[in-house]
Amino acid sequence: MFGAFDRTRRVLVIDDNSAIHEDFRKVLEGDRGSADLDHATAAFFGEQPAAVQRPRYDVTSALQGQEGFAILARAIEVSQPFDVAFVDMRMPPGWDGPETIENLWTLDPHLQVVICTAYSDYAWNDLVSRLGQRDNLLILKKPFDTAEVLQLSAALSEKRHLARQAASRLEDLEKIVNVRTHDLQEAHHESESLLAAIASLLIGLDAHGVVRRWNTSAETMFRITAEDAINTRFEDLPIDWKDSHQVHHYIRSRPAIGRNQIEVELRDHDGSSRVLALSSFYVTNGIHHEGLLLLGTEITEQRLLQLQLQQAQKLESIGQLAAGVAHEINTPMQYVGDNIDYLKTVVGYLQPFIEDCNQLINRAKACDFEIELTESLIRQSERIRIASLTTEVSEALNDSAEGVRHVSRIIQAMKEFSHPGLVDRSTVDLNHALETTISVARHEWKYVAEMETHFADDLEFVPGFPSELNQVFLNLIVNAAQAIGERRRDV
Repeated sequence: MFGAFDRTRRVLVIDDNSAIHEDFRKVLEGDRGSADLDHATAAFFGEQPAAVQRPRYDVTSALQGQEGFAILARAIEVSQPFDVAFVDMRMPPGWDGPETIENLWTLDPHLQVVICTAYSDYAWNDLVSRLGQRDNLLILKKPFDTAEVLQLSAALSEKRHLARQAASRLEDLEKIVNVRTHDLQEAHHESESLLAAIASLLIGLDAHGVVRRWNTSAETMFRITAEDAINTRFEDLPIDWKDSHQVHHYIRSRPAIGRNQIEVELRDHDGSSRVLALSSFYVTNGIHHEGLLLLGTEITEQRLLQLQLQQAQKLESIGQLAAGVAHEINTPMQYVGDNIDYLKTVVGYLQPFIEDCNQLINRAKACDFEIELTESLIRQSERIRIASLTTEVSEALNDSAEGVRHVSRIIQAMKEFSHPGLVDRSTVDLNHALETTISVARHEWKYVAEMETHFADDLEFVPGFPSELNQVFLNLIVNAAQAIGERRRDV
């Protein structure tokens, strides 16, 4: 059955024959008790005559095409359009059927039209050629049957009603789509504004490493505009990496889960270095790798502050060792000074002896040998122990030389230990690093323990950070010395 019957279907009949109008009214608006009409309706709707429920029709008549055009215009103006128009083909002296239909469709292109024509009127091909191939145009041959009128009226009016509903629903959907599109555009604009405001650089790469997103921070960091970066492989961008192989390997790698972090360096246009912390997040659809999201922050200042902090900590450690170092320097200098004083005294003893020896030598040369001078030399020789004096002087000089060397080693160790650490790794002599730290920390361990060292002569240099290694060795030695001292006090 064609929908509900609680609405009135509007039909416009345009025909120059008044009898035709009366026939249409009888068929569509006639006596509902009419057996013929009920049977026709029942046959059309597939029901028993007693149970037939017929649609309600409002039939409006026009004797000429111009009159029908005016009636349709007024109906549209008051928002009461017609569903179906039955139009006669021949209506002299005014518009004929095709011309009338053309004008009606200028007002309402979706009006359902039925051409009422005799066999001698226009051929269908001629009508199609003039009016076009349309789905809202049918032909009803005269003389027409009541059932045909009922069928066409019911079917076409329901079709027009459904078309209006579809158009209304489509309009509603278009409004919803427009609202949703506007909301999505606003959300996209907000997200783009948010991403542009992010202080960190944000770079999006597809599965082939081609840049798809490049925010303002990335433009500032690399001095490459988004227009130049997007649609270019990240590895092909003109970025002066300090270690490009490291960066490219990082981009191509695939972390098992989560994110992958790295610190990289690049050279600025003025030759200075900048440190960048990168975090990568891989985008997948659950199966295939679809892209890579890079987040980065410049940490150059943080690294400089970290180095300064490390240097401050190192100087603090040296400050804590300063008293012991001063003692270590003072001790060898003390016995250097004592030995020098001793040597001055010994030289004082030797002075008269040497003078007498010189006189003896001179007189001996003149063959004027004196017994008294010889006995004086013997007494002085016994008093100053001339036999052992040479050995003692040699030992004193050796001690002095060793003391000076020890002071030099301590000073050199202090210089090396207090030197700022390097940013890059270098080759490290572990033996030398340990010797330096042992010398600096001597005051911490010499009173509680003995230090034995066994260094391999063929130990190869290893890559590392010398300053950090010295700090580690110092902490180990000081901690061990303090632990031994506490244990000895407990005992």
